[in-house]
Amino acid sequence: MSEGKRKLAIVSGFDSQFKWGGAMARRFFAAGYSVEFFCPTVRENQISAAQLRSYGIPFPLRFCTKEELFETTRLLEYDVVLFSLAGGLTEEGTLGLKRTFEDLQLRFPNRSALARRPVIVAGFVGVNYENLIGAVSFRRLADIVLANSDHERQFFEAAAIQLDLPQPRFVTGGLGLIDSTHGGAQRRPPEGPLRILYAAQPTVPRTKKEKVYLLFKLRELAMRQPEWSIRIKPRHRPDEATYHRDEHQLEPLFDEFFIPEDAPPNFRFDYRPITQQLDETDLLLTVSSTAALEAYARGVGFGVLTDFGIKEPYGARFFSDSGAHTNFTQLINGDIPVVDADWAERNVAYADDRFEAVLDAVHELLEAQRASGRMLPFASSTYDEARWEAIRFFDEWRVTNPKVHWIRRLTSGRIEPLSANGSSNGSSNGSSNGSSNGASPARLQNESRLQSWRRKTRKLLTDPRRFVRDSRFLS
Repeated sequence: MSEGKRKLAIVSGFDSQFKWGGAMARRFFAAGYSVEFFCPTVRENQISAAQLRSYGIPFPLRFCTKEELFETTRLLEYDVVLFSLAGGLTEEGTLGLKRTFEDLQLRFPNRSALARRPVIVAGFVGVNYENLIGAVSFRRLADIVLANSDHERQFFEAAAIQLDLPQPRFVTGGLGLIDSTHGGAQRRPPEGPLRILYAAQPTVPRTKKEKVYLLFKLRELAMRQPEWSIRIKPRHRPDEATYHRDEHQLEPLFDEFFIPEDAPPNFRFDYRPITQQLDETDLLLTVSSTAALEAYARGVGFGVLTDFGIKEPYGARFFSDSGAHTNFTQLINGDIPVVDADWAERNVAYADDRFEAVLDAVHELLEAQRASGRMLPFASSTYDEARWEAIRFFDEWRVTNPKVHWIRRLTSGRIEPLSANGSSNGSSNGSSNGSSNGASPARLQNESRLQSWRRKTRKLLTDPRRFVRDSRFLS
């Protein structure tokens, strides 16, 4: 355990992940932790300054590559590392830290700094409405996994046992984006004109025709209910990115298919943070956004649109018995949904109410590590080695061209295949398949470095500011 203040590192990559991570950071900060953010760069322009400002993150932020973050000692100095990432990158990060820390401990068994490691916590940025088994397995190597509700925690615990996964400690942390400040009691819509806000999602609904239909019906709702206010809150501005790529953004679609001058005066796009807009809203509409629960926590009703079908990829499982299902025909006729209170009791847990349990679980592990004088052991599953080798293969695939030539060189032995630890499978006596085919290990190493510098040069040419920003943190 570090001297003085405990130190928290939060790893986030995209917009909603910073929003969730920022909410959790403020809770840890209030509990006496110092906080820093890290962003593994996996895509161009993945987070904008405007997005960061809208989430109000006052903590230091460092950009670095995945390798610099997960395969070095950079995170070893922290007491807690909180993964605010999607499942796949959480799995890659926890696998990388496990391999890095365990390898260091084997190589330097007497070094006191390696008698400890951070407690690793993983959570969920929003509601889980599909791929729940994947949600468990991706986070299997975390010490603590934060479930959104008791109902979800019980499912995760049962799933981990059934899949014979190393069972982390599942703790009900509540939905990190909401708290009980506003009481959470849903107020009934007013008798008069409604102020309706539609909370958009990047990939729900998924297709272009569905999103054009959505715009068509929202415009119709505004025209049929001229006293109502209809606002659309896109997930991000057209020049900003999210984790899920939005190929059909709503305002450009509206400009393409509709005559903007024909939009009714009570219909508009509004890019302000949704937390600001909820105070001006009587009913939030969405297909399956977590914004529905943010609204409920502020006493605002919500409706879950079923015009695109009731199906798993669009959130059917989570909202199935919420009582909030609605459609544009009902809305045009003035039929407003009301959320079922029993459903809310099961599925809406407030993070501030549950944070003491999270802290207790973290501090219990920190104290156990301190008392033992040894690094906390990592869990292990039967397929960790295979997953690490596959992840490294996919990373190489992503940056290698031409891919057919690369695969043929691998299978012919001209490039030694990656082992599970990411190194080549050369023999210990110095001979290798690669050298027998005219490619020495030194040449292969130089070739790898050349490819790396080519990638960095392309980054420099395409985005000099980002290149300089990232290079400050190169090891």
